[in-house]
Amino acid sequence: MKKTILITTLLFLFLSILTGCTNAKEEAKESANPNLITDPYERTEFLMGTVVTIKIYDEGKKDVLDPVFERIKWLADHITVNEEDAANSEVALVNEKAGIGPVKVSDDIYELIEAGKDYSIKAEGSYDITIGPLTNLWRIGYPDARKPEQSEIDAALPLINYQEVQ
Repeated sequence: MKKTILITTLLFLFLSILTGCTNAKEEAKESANPNLITDPYERTEFLMGTVVTIKIYDEGKKDVLDPVFERIKWLADHITVNEEDAANSEVALVNEKAGIGPVKVSDDIYELIEAGKDYSIKAEGSYDITIGPLTNLWRIGYPDARKPEQSEIDAALPLINYQEVQ
């Protein structure tokens, strides 16, 4: 039976990658003399099914908002599992090939999946990155949202097991 991976609760994992993409020397230099402002530069967009707000408190860094949102959008495109938006999604390809064969993914997506698997291990399965086949049954956020039949739930349960992610 084909195993399917769906990265859930991606925002916090994904932002950990985003915040990890800084130049350490530059960050150390700037943090020694931060020029903080009380009214931050701010931008809000609806991405990945949620509201994403970025605030920058460092004076003169308003231009950082554009590349930050470009980076978020790039990552979102590569992790989405929504059928309509999955043309560039590495995670959708991993799901498609799950149980069949390996898929080469970018370093960012590899780190994201590794982080998700680590969280699943630490949570002893109470957080499971492979929960997608079950949660997708409800179609939450789509016009055809519904409560699935018990038989559908029973059929999806064998697909969920973070320990099978390689």
